[in-house]
Amino acid sequence: MTKSDIARRVCAGCALLLGLTHLGLSFLIYPALSLDALWFVGAGLAIIVTALGNLSDSPASRPGMILQTLQNAALLAYFIAVWTVFPGIQVIIGAALFAALTLLVLPRTPTSTNPVRGSRNFL
Repeated sequence: MTKSDIARRVCAGCALLLGLTHLGLSFLIYPALSLDALWFVGAGLAIIVTALGNLSDSPASRPGMILQTLQNAALLAYFIAVWTVFPGIQVIIGAALFAALTLLVLPRTPTSTNPVRGSRNFL
């Protein structure tokens, strides 16, 4: 396991804890079912699912890595959007974690799938 893999797993573990905390707080902040409560729960689930994807070794192929990078970038964009309406330390932590995860997935792209050399495995 490389240092990049260890860093990815540590960041993903922290993101998973953030998502579980977010999900757990949902029921304290919103005791009754409402549209706001469902959005809050959905955001927590999105954080958890994306973190679990980063903990797995499944993206061994280029399409898997591209998908994982897009998921991380989408959560990063979400945290940036949240910052505009709710600037808080938890938003900074989430943005930092998913920025790191986005960058940590990129170096794992195989070099053998160079589209310039005519590889058929580019996508």
